[in-house]
Amino acid sequence: MERIVLQVDFPSPATDIVYTAPPSANNPAQHSLETLGKHKKTRLFSILAKDSICGLLKEDKTFLWEMRYYCHEDKNSLPKVLASAPNWDWVSLSEIYSLVHQWPPLSPVNALELLDSGK
Repeated sequence: MERIVLQVDFPSPATDIVYTAPPSANNPAQHSLETLGKHKKTRLFSILAKDSICGLLKEDKTFLWEMRYYCHEDKNSLPKVLASAPNWDWVSLSEIYSLVHQWPPLSPVNALELLDSGK
């Protein structure tokens, strides 16, 4: 049986490409759920209990992003919080990176949800 091998050579760029990390964000510390009012806590739990972010309203995503510092206690909520981020532009990335670094480790199954941004 013959095998065909295809090799693709890409030319070297004329200039060096440097990837830089976004500037560090000074994020507030994690907040305790105990400091939230009953209505906000109930709404937050109902959003986090949903199987997917796909069915969430824009208002729910906005609320979830505003409550992101209260979600650390539910470590599996990170995919939903990140999918609720209003913007992934360069300015917002420092906030998002900082949030990810502060988050407790996810189980491998929950980490797979990070592959789908929900957008």
